[in-house]
Amino acid sequence: MSIPTTKGKGISGRYKDLERWAKHKISPPDSATTDRPPAATGASGPYNAKTALTAYLLATSRNSALSVQPAVSRPAYVPSITLTTPPPEINSASTEQINSATGARVLNQRPQSILSASSFSSNPTSPSPTPSIKEDVNVWSGLRAFANVLNGCGKLFGPLKPSIDTFVGFVTAFEAVAEKSEDYERVRKELDGIFYDLAGCFSTDIHPGIRSSIIKLAKSLEQEMELIRQKEYQNTTQRVISALYDVDEVVKSYRRIQSCLERLSLNANVNIWMIVSEEKTASHLLQLAPTFAAYFNSAESKKLYRDECAPDTRVQALERFQVWQDDDESEKIYWLNGMAGTGKTTLSYTLCKSLDETQRLAANFFCSRQLADCHDVTRIIPTIAYQLAQFWFPFRYALSEVLRKYPDARTRRVSEQCTRLLFEPLYETAAALPQDLVVVVEALDECDDPAGVDEMLDMLLKNAYRLPIRFFLTSRPEQVIRDRMLARTGHRENFELHLHELDKAVVSADITKYLRIGLRKANVTEAQLSILAERSGVLFIYAATVVRYVGANNFLRSSSRLQTVLQASTSSNGSEKEMNALYSLILTAAFDESLEPTELKEIELVLHTIVCARDPLTVRAIATLLGLETSSVEIALSPLRSVVNIESDTDVATTLHKSFPDYLLDPNRSERFHFDAHLHDAFLARRCIILINETEPSFNICGLDISDPVDPKASKLSSLAKKFIPGYLLYACRYWGAHLGTASHPHNLFEEVYALLSTRLLLWMEVMNLTKRLQSEGIPLLLQVKEQLVKVSTQGETNEMSGRAIEIKELIEDAYDFVDTFLKGAASKGTLQIYTSVLARWPNERPMSSFYQKSKFCV
Repeated sequence: MSIPTTKGKGISGRYKDLERWAKHKISPPDSATTDRPPAATGASGPYNAKTALTAYLLATSRNSALSVQPAVSRPAYVPSITLTTPPPEINSASTEQINSATGARVLNQRPQSILSASSFSSNPTSPSPTPSIKEDVNVWSGLRAFANVLNGCGKLFGPLKPSIDTFVGFVTAFEAVAEKSEDYERVRKELDGIFYDLAGCFSTDIHPGIRSSIIKLAKSLEQEMELIRQKEYQNTTQRVISALYDVDEVVKSYRRIQSCLERLSLNANVNIWMIVSEEKTASHLLQLAPTFAAYFNSAESKKLYRDECAPDTRVQALERFQVWQDDDESEKIYWLNGMAGTGKTTLSYTLCKSLDETQRLAANFFCSRQLADCHDVTRIIPTIAYQLAQFWFPFRYALSEVLRKYPDARTRRVSEQCTRLLFEPLYETAAALPQDLVVVVEALDECDDPAGVDEMLDMLLKNAYRLPIRFFLTSRPEQVIRDRMLARTGHRENFELHLHELDKAVVSADITKYLRIGLRKANVTEAQLSILAERSGVLFIYAATVVRYVGANNFLRSSSRLQTVLQASTSSNGSEKEMNALYSLILTAAFDESLEPTELKEIELVLHTIVCARDPLTVRAIATLLGLETSSVEIALSPLRSVVNIESDTDVATTLHKSFPDYLLDPNRSERFHFDAHLHDAFLARRCIILINETEPSFNICGLDISDPVDPKASKLSSLAKKFIPGYLLYACRYWGAHLGTASHPHNLFEEVYALLSTRLLLWMEVMNLTKRLQSEGIPLLLQVKEQLVKVSTQGETNEMSGRAIEIKELIEDAYDFVDTFLKGAASKGTLQIYTSVLARWPNERPMSSFYQKSKFCV
């Protein structure tokens, strides 16, 4: 018998269809087998379909998620209705079904019930297994199979299961009453096919590492399910039904879900590879040597006072970031820039924390001159690639393949790093990646190689439009970065933010809130807060420095220090002037005129060394480098604690903010506290060379077994290096050339350089090789020294080098060849091959042979 339908008649037509359908062999079920109250069941006659659908809508409107559950007891005012056997024409003899345990297709008789509204329970204590779709086993068989697999997978798929349950519940209701189009059927089949593939993938062992991918995709599905729930909760029943059963809208929703599931399917396929090759992959990834200290929430970040924005501050900026994140059509690169001290780092930290909580932070790198390796631009891309490999496993697989082919990709120039380590694996896995992931790179101006930064920006700007991820970059508006960023084409006003150009009233209000929180223990008045906020201008660093200065030693002298700050005056208005005045105030107190001249000189030496150091130094290393007692350095640092941070666990001393070195190096700002960094670099270069030349023993510094030419395993070698190579010696070996390169009058140091190369070059090679730096840092250092020698020695009227300069040049060239020969062959065998292999075979007529007697070293 054919059941006519009322196509095109809207909601009322669908009610009539249900009523006609309900007349065919549908009678109230036995009250002994159901929990439906008598009032809802009726005494006789066909069961009312409109009542059934209304009951379903009432039940789902009380649920926070649409999920199908077994019938349970409920109050009489929530009807429980079961629509039973459909008309014979709709029923078929048998169909395929998926075995939940094996995934195999088997023939089953069609179920007799197509929709149980009693399943949609509002009882929060009800059990909630994944529902079944019962009107046609051929329809959504893949979805059923996947739902069954999820039921047996435990906690691994916990984040995904609720969304799939909600989807099953929606499908169950929709398939029963909606009119389907050809487009709907096509999308449904494609979507169900993906579910079937997923059921097969996830019925095998799943690597725990894929869980992060599942969580991220579950969040995408949850957003789609939330749209369904929101439609259920509209004010009237008619609006609910209209929205819920709009086929075109459902097709769009299915398409979005399909996109999410295709990414999950790709991730699941990678799972098979992961189980077999994870150990090899982990080995490949270690080649990247990531800089963990550069993570926004690293242990080191706490020591630099990094934190998120104070509550209810920087709202305007954070809202602009959110708009950029949520707009699929927005530019792939956002540039946040501002003067030193305007709060870029705090905003970046807040953004990273928010992205991390929503599984959208793909990677981050916080550049910092205060942390070792965090100011090296060549570390940025390898560290980002490493994080992406931890974040998304398809990328992990693709990157592992790249590293297998190019194991030294990390050591290449920045442009090649971008291509090999970032772009290639991203292109390969673009289909598996969500489109809302963000990479944050903070404080690019802190990198010590502007040319490298320019190279990286050039690569990102040229290729970003093709990448499936976005980049959030921050820096001061320095010339190299500014020129590169402003050269972008198209509209940029929505994708750049100049912090120092924000509404000053808004920024001032935020700074006032920050000061109120930071100085609450100092009992500061509103009038005092107003003065401090006014002096801060747009510089959060001024406010932060005041908080640290007043709050020192747990606010022990907060009252007097607060008065000192408030009473300080400046010659003119402006935030920079206020910053200058604050720094001058702190340094005036530190360089107390009552101190002895030797004490003042020690404070000066220590402060200038911290500012000029290429890497942060411990208090002990500073003392040794300067030829002072450790206790003298500690005393010198004591009055500088408001501008210099001493890490409690490592004893490393760093400036708290780049605005302080900027102040000291600008004579117009710091006046009597200004110093010439080039002069101090010359002093440090000489001290580094002296330390190397005075080091004993000068041969086999780590006491390696001479009878065994092969170095110990990496772990043992690392511990030996830490034991026998003190921090100050490693610093001297790494940076004597860097200080020489920026020293004033470097020709005055060439005799010291000659002494080092002719007596301690082999020791220097040992230290650099044992710490794995000879290739990456040693070779560039020798080249730099050679170029500087030639440049300085040919600046005279004759443009010719002196005889002494020629001797030094020949020695440097031979030293370079010696190191290069070692690295190309013998280095892989062991450090002592410097002597037993390279020196033993070095031509007698070369300078290295004349300075290093083979009989002494080649044992």
